[in-house]
Amino acid sequence: MTSDSQRTLLVSIAFLVSVQLVTSISAVVLHARMAPAIERIVEENVQSVQAVEEMALALATADAGAEARFHEALRRARDNVTEPTEQAPLGVLERDTSAAFSADPQARARVLSALATLGAINREAMDRQDQEAKRLGVAGAWASVLLALLGMVSGVLVLRQMDRSLLRPIIELGRVADAVRRGESHRRCHLAAGSAEVERAMSVLNELLDERDRSRERSAQPRSRDPELLRALLDAEPAPVAIVDSAGAILVASRSAMEALAGERGDELAHALRVAPKQQDASPVTAREIGAGLFRCDLGPSPGSAALTP
Repeated sequence: MTSDSQRTLLVSIAFLVSVQLVTSISAVVLHARMAPAIERIVEENVQSVQAVEEMALALATADAGAEARFHEALRRARDNVTEPTEQAPLGVLERDTSAAFSADPQARARVLSALATLGAINREAMDRQDQEAKRLGVAGAWASVLLALLGMVSGVLVLRQMDRSLLRPIIELGRVADAVRRGESHRRCHLAAGSAEVERAMSVLNELLDERDRSRERSAQPRSRDPELLRALLDAEPAPVAIVDSAGAILVASRSAMEALAGERGDELAHALRVAPKQQDASPVTAREIGAGLFRCDLGPSPGSAALTP
């Protein structure tokens, strides 16, 4: 089953591919439209101009086969009519050709004028087709530019969407994980408008971190009831014992230790307890670390025994 992230990625890629495909097809179509215009110039008007040139050359040479070549060129011109205005000069040529080759000066002049008119008509048609081809070329170039810009803008939009829905949330997950590893226990993921899977991952991470904090709070709560139990255990020790923190403050002490602190050597023992976490052996107190920031301190020898050691 396709996830939202996969679907978003596939749709984005499909959109970019579609834009590029449309751009390529449009460029091919626009350039293909130029081909017929150029082809018409070559196939239609150029042939008529060539026929006019051949007729003029045949009329100028006036040798034995000139009139036959003239009629052959006239037939090609008549079969290749592309403009309505060509009918009039072609009619003159068909009517006055024989007289022109018979040395009739007036007929010859009319034939030459008709040839000039026919050539001008086809050259004008060629100019129009040429302008049309150029217009299509310019339009195709601009259309290609616009389609390329469309593809670029589409790519930027798709990348921004992917950045917002996938990349930024993933980066946020990594930053929160690094921050928690460095000790920032209250750092949490900010749920952004990302894909459903990434939002779920961020939500699950937040829930796990919250549960870890609640577990730590629960584990810390019973400590308020620990001193009584710990005092009972310390009372079972044969020698006076006290538990102090890293600053030398007494957290809990046995009854015998409290009596010793209240006795004649109380001030000396209190000072020794304060420095014991740093000196470890501050006679008459011997200290040893029993946990993170916690120290067990033996306050001197028990009656009838040597000094207690840890």
